[in-house]
Amino acid sequence: MTQAIANQTKTNATFRALKCKECGAEYELKAMHVCEYCFGPLEVAYDYNVLRDTVTRESIQKGPHSIWRYRPFLSEKAVYQERCRQHAYPQL
Repeated sequence: MTQAIANQTKTNATFRALKCKECGAEYELKAMHVCEYCFGPLEVAYDYNVLRDTVTRESIQKGPHSIWRYRPFLSEKAVYQERCRQHAYPQL
């Protein structure tokens, strides 16, 4: 359980903000997808210093052969939803 909490903290720390691809405006991390100023698309701005310390090419290659090898780049909501799905529908 402690390891899971530590992983969640690392994952959350990799996101810095939402950033407009057109004008560069930044927003807090919340559910939105369009810039309020220019209506450009928003993308996640990562904290690359944290990623350098926690993610390596080797750690990605050693991960499962699924999207979960990229877990540090995913939101906690996506991770939580996958955990719920796995527990609700056991894999055969």
